Amino acid sequence: MTSSAFNKLDIEKQLNLVMCKGVLLTDCIKYNLELRLFQLENYYAEMFTLETNGELVSIYAFEDMESLQPYLERIDISDLYDPSIKFNSHE
Repeated sequence: MTSSAFNKLDIEKQLNLVMCKGVLLTDCIKYNLELRLFQLENYYAEMFTLETNGELVSIYAFEDMESLQPYLERIDISDLYDPSIKFNSHE
């Protein structure tokens, strides 16, 4: 399934797919909404719920890196970096 096919489904089917087959990657609170990012097959889905009561507002799927960028900026990879490792350049 593509992201555009996912977006054409009714919200109940979208929710079922996200909860059964999606992998939760990250979440955050923004504008009184809880945003959850899931990976499904070859696309991502954002699920928006109200922070106050958890009511589902919408789910939107996408494949482009531009929509993924705000999430990538939040990922801390400092534990993966070891400054004692020196890399040789192949000049």
